[in-house]
Parts: sequence; structure tokens; C-alpha cells
Amino acid sequence: MKSLIVAAVLGVSSLGVYAEGLKLPTDFPGSNWSALTLHPGVVKGTPEDGNLLLQGKIEQGAIWARFGDNDKWALNTYVSLGYSADRNKLYYNNKLSPAIGVKVSRSFESGVVDIGVQAVHETYFHGITGSPKSGSGVQAYASYWFGWNLGK
Repeated sequence: MKSLIVAAVLGVSSLGVYAEGLKLPTDFPGSNWSALTLHPGVVKGTPEDGNLLLQGKIEQGAIWARFGDNDKWALNTYVSLGYSADRNKLYYNNKLSPAIGVKVSRSFESGVVDIGVQAVHETYFHGITGSPKSGSGVQAYASYWFGWNLGK
């Protein structure tokens, strides 16, 4: 994991050498979401029956450049921490996932699309009796969020 983080930091920090006109970050967007769910699985008799689940993610970014029509595209580096914990101590619900990454984001009036890559280290802290209890890797992803209001 240490080598992945070092590689990501060096790669991001060297962008200024290769990208003409790249400046210091212009914005520092952050986000947080979390959900607390009682009975996350509604099927009786499963491991999720009667469970209480807390999950979420905190992310802090730095926008290095904006481009495209009306600057709706952004180059963003970030660090994040994903978390999940439950009362029933199910291994898949009890983990921490710090990450460092880079993404290109496209803003729309009612949402955003992200395309990126991140180095992640995932650690499980309940329910696993064998090994491994943690691991590191690189993930490529595409994600989106859009909202609407049917009353307008």
C-alpha cells in the first residue's frame, strides 16, 4: 500500500512538469455522506436480520484545472475514507477504506459524472478468523449522481 500511495502522490505532484499551464489548486471541494440503517436486510433469518448498519465516506479534494465548455470539466485529486460498521459484526460490514486518487469530473445542472483511478487500502476489523484481514489495490471507476424535482 505504501508504494501505491507514494506512486500516486509522485504522479499527481509531477503533473505540473508535464502539463503546460497547470497551476496551484483553484478549489478544495469536500463531501461527506453517511447512512444509519436498522434492519438493512429485511429477509428474516439472515445475518442482517435485526442488524444496525452505519456506513459512509468522507472525501477532500483539490481541483487543479478546469476546462471545456464553461469550465464544466475539472481535474481533481483527493483523499478519502470509506467506513462501515454494524452491530452483528459481519465482516463485510466492518471495514475502513482509506484511498488517494485522481478523477476528471463533469458538472451538470442537476448532477455530476466522475471518471477516475484510486489506490485503496481496505481493512476488516470484525468477523474474519483467517487471513487476509486487509489488502491494497488500485481501482478504476466511473460514477454519477443526478437529482430531480418532479414538482418543477
